[in-house]
Amino acid sequence: PEQASLIDDSGRILIPTANGLVTPGNAIRPDDPIREHFIFEFQAGLTVPLASGPLVAPEANRVIVSRHPGNLDHPIDHHFVAAVADPEARIPWVLVSGFSQVDGVAMARARISETLAAIRQWRRKPDPPRVHLELGAMPDPETFAIVRDYLVPAVDSLGLNEDELTATLTLAGQPPPDGFAAMVAALDQLQRRHDVPRLGLHTRHCCVTITENDPLTEQAAQLYASAVAASFARL
Repeated sequence: PEQASLIDDSGRILIPTANGLVTPGNAIRPDDPIREHFIFEFQAGLTVPLASGPLVAPEANRVIVSRHPGNLDHPIDHHFVAAVADPEARIPWVLVSGFSQVDGVAMARARISETLAAIRQWRRKPDPPRVHLELGAMPDPETFAIVRDYLVPAVDSLGLNEDELTATLTLAGQPPPDGFAAMVAALDQLQRRHDVPRLGLHTRHCCVTITENDPLTEQAAQLYASAVAASFARL
């Protein structure tokens, strides 16, 4: 409820339910458990004593630990699929994500199959939405490979960070990129291999996009997002 109250009056976020699209406050189900996740941020040089010897962080970073038991099944809400597919709904973009938390390869295959079916349904609309996949870090290489091989080629846009880019290269038997130029080359290779119209890499130091769409619009969006992030960090 506290989170919903912050976005309820924006007029920009609606939740699909059995009663149609409603505001976040009206979509709250009292019996839903509170979802939590923890973000551990650390500075370069942080030392953790272990029995085998101290572990020293080479640079500042963060680790996000989810505590969302419901996400292990990654249920896909059919009300959401239907709302996007509604010809009267003018929805230009759709985000699909969360596959990093799926419990097991069999579950991942089932959810990806459902997602692909939804994407095919959405694309039957006269003015279909573009679909963006935010990759997410996946500890299980087999799950990661399924997402890469089946879901990535089906979307219009892919977002990933430098760790996830390294994971895609590792799956292909290639070393991690060393430096900015190598990141751009790896990104270009990934875009060509899977024929994704737009591919965006976001790191702690830069954002890089390869796109078949309007690059000037993309650049303006990146600059705006950078200004927002900088202002947030400053304030």
